[in-house]
Amino acid sequence: MENELLSLSCGIIMPISAMDGYPAIHWEEIKTIYIDVAQKCDLSNVKLVSEEKASGIIHTNLIKNLFENDIVICDVSGKNPNVMFELGLRIAFDKPVIVTKDDETKISFDIAPFKYLEYPKIQHHGGIEKFKIALTECLQATLEKSPSYLQSFGINYSRVDNSEAFLKKLDKIEKDVRIASFYALKTSQKISNIESIVDNPMTKFNL
Repeated sequence: MENELLSLSCGIIMPISAMDGYPAIHWEEIKTIYIDVAQKCDLSNVKLVSEEKASGIIHTNLIKNLFENDIVICDVSGKNPNVMFELGLRIAFDKPVIVTKDDETKISFDIAPFKYLEYPKIQHHGGIEKFKIALTECLQATLEKSPSYLQSFGINYSRVDNSEAFLKKLDKIEKDVRIASFYALKTSQKISNIESIVDNPMTKFNL
């Protein structure tokens, strides 16, 4: 099992900026906990799903990461809209996800059926250590079973990993967006040039 985990990736969905009741440093500290636990479980390439060094359109990279990661940890503390949206996409892909939250956030009705792990917002040592143990066990169990969220609701279907076709479609969308953006920029530059000619008195005189 350990050798298999070495090749598996772990994505993290969570807020990263300051929000009401949560300074930015809070999220940095929580992210460190997730990375530490995942790496100790021998998972590789542990990072935010929104983090991507390769060039490309950010939304395309985000969706690729949400689809490709073998497992995702999603922190819904504070009910950040971006986090909830990304969690929704992960659920739609029916890929393994572990939901976490702090002890001051009430779980949303839509994701109430999920089993979730809770940690103390004030991060007292005893509570965080207990959370780390629970997260470690949950990561290992989820990777072994790869549960289907949709099938838990009685939706019977055969899970098909059509990663190659899906990613080719995403690449085409990104290419189309790049082309559209290029022509939009060129059109904008032409309009700008025309306006500069019209606004230049000397140009008018020479005409």
